Amino acid sequence: MSAQASFDEDYVLDETRQWRGVYSKRINASDEDVVRTLGHIKRTGISAELYRWMEEDRIAAGKQAGPKPAMDFAAVLALYLTLACAGQAMTTRNAANLARYGLSDHTRRRLGIELDEKATADAVYDRIDRAFHRLLAVVDPEPGPRRQKMSREARQNHLASLDEDAVRMRRERLHQICNALIVQSYKDLPREVRRRWKGNAVVDGTVVPVHSRGHSKTSQWISTEYEAGWYQRKGDHFLDDDAPTQQLKNKGIFGYDAAIVSMATNDPSRVTTFPQLAVGMSFDKPAVEPGQNAIIALEQMNRAGLPARLIIGDRAYGNSPLAENFQIPARELGYQLLFDMKVDDLGKPYDEGHFIVLEGNLYSPALRGKENLIKATVHYRVDKSIDYDTWQKRLEQRAKYMLQPHEAATREGGGQQMRCPAAGPNPTVACPLRPRDIEAETGKHLALLPIMPKNVPAEHTRGKLCTNAGGTSIIRGPVYDRQAMDPRIQFGTPEWYTWYSTTRNTIESVNASAKNGAGAALAIADRRRIRGYAANYIFTALLLVATNMHKTEVFMAKNIQVDSRGRGPEKKNTPRLRDVTWGKELPKPWNAPPKKRRQRERGPDWSPPTRGESAI
Repeated sequence: MSAQASFDEDYVLDETRQWRGVYSKRINASDEDVVRTLGHIKRTGISAELYRWMEEDRIAAGKQAGPKPAMDFAAVLALYLTLACAGQAMTTRNAANLARYGLSDHTRRRLGIELDEKATADAVYDRIDRAFHRLLAVVDPEPGPRRQKMSREARQNHLASLDEDAVRMRRERLHQICNALIVQSYKDLPREVRRRWKGNAVVDGTVVPVHSRGHSKTSQWISTEYEAGWYQRKGDHFLDDDAPTQQLKNKGIFGYDAAIVSMATNDPSRVTTFPQLAVGMSFDKPAVEPGQNAIIALEQMNRAGLPARLIIGDRAYGNSPLAENFQIPARELGYQLLFDMKVDDLGKPYDEGHFIVLEGNLYSPALRGKENLIKATVHYRVDKSIDYDTWQKRLEQRAKYMLQPHEAATREGGGQQMRCPAAGPNPTVACPLRPRDIEAETGKHLALLPIMPKNVPAEHTRGKLCTNAGGTSIIRGPVYDRQAMDPRIQFGTPEWYTWYSTTRNTIESVNASAKNGAGAALAIADRRRIRGYAANYIFTALLLVATNMHKTEVFMAKNIQVDSRGRGPEKKNTPRLRDVTWGKELPKPWNAPPKKRRQRERGPDWSPPTRGESAI
């Protein structure tokens, strides 16, 4: 016997929900949620900065002071951040719904929102909208009409009317407040957790789609999102000049490129003892200036006092044509570089006389003429004429010619003090220019690689590495600035691969967490129905803050064991299921096609299983 549901025939909709109209969606937040988000905004100090900038702009424009705003900058940002943390769409309607119906009177007073009983959600909507656009007026570098499309000619006239100094100043303000929001996630970590991070970071660009529709370059109109551009996951990941063809336009994404910098592990062989949060970002058109955009984020991190040690990036940041855009500024900020090499730069030595730059590492000129060692990576990754073990043996032999870092940190200006491999207490080669009795000097019996006299640098090419008594010299120059990586990690070795792959997985994980549709949903443009470079920049920063908050909560719940040196336990090499099933495979070259999967051996009587039967 089953019970039949009964319904009250005279049921009446609750009075508080009878006249809400478009605000009928239920959005609530607890006092704790708002305390957390409002506290995060206030601790950054950006609200006071925004008011100071607004006052400076008012005085410069010669305007009279107006009435006190009905809603504070911190309050409106806290409302949007609360929506982001709750996984709700960051729309003004949702913010008004939350402020009018989803908060207690006590929480509204904490936000500085005073409402009487007759205040409608539409009135709250107007307050939030005016407050946010008042904020944008202070930091938007390219203000302009957003409610209707412009012709290309009108767009050029609009750009010509802008003051370059004002554009530059507001762009700097925008970078400052957005990065202050993100860095505060790191500063809010417990002190003992925060100090475990030594400064390693990884950078990558990710596309942020916009709600507005893009146009092709043949159209006489441009999008209302006129600062955005077309992005395509192919080659260098961007489409030139607003989708040149309809075919590419259909495959592309119209939006912005967010260069995100994330905290990276101190040791890839151990469990990380801190949450790997996003700590910096910049915003631009897709793949316009990846190196310069990364430097903007690193400079903001440096201004906030974050440590700097190693910066890892993909080929978009490594050995770029202009070292002034990324490599030199990164070294001046105290970073060592680690990146993958482009195929064109493999096996290509740059001879500077007293040292050689090869695949990002610095070598002794005694390496000249040893083609098997110089071309080892080319023979493995390009020609495929040698196997993995042979490649690693040649790299190990080549490592004996590497210059040794005399100082861990870079010098002011980006230079690095290096030492000849035949000098110092632990030489790896025996050079005729430095005759030594190592066993008598150090008491060590070292098997040194002899350098033939024909490979010794000519007298007119010898630099300070060869002539200084200590065999040290500060290395600088165009080739070093563009090509050199961290001298402690040799390119192509398991150590390099572990560092590169682990940190690259870290930044991809940060991007995936921010774009997760069940969370921040950065990849869903409908969740950010707002136009403009500045507005999308701020919303992206808030979504990264919400992602950081979630990552921090997850990490603190893990209770990872930490030793006296702040290190986590060593990682366990858990075998992959396919390795268990098919056998372990050797490392493969990065650009080689995947090998065909080996088929299981089948008996002569084997036949494909029918439905419901096991395939074993």
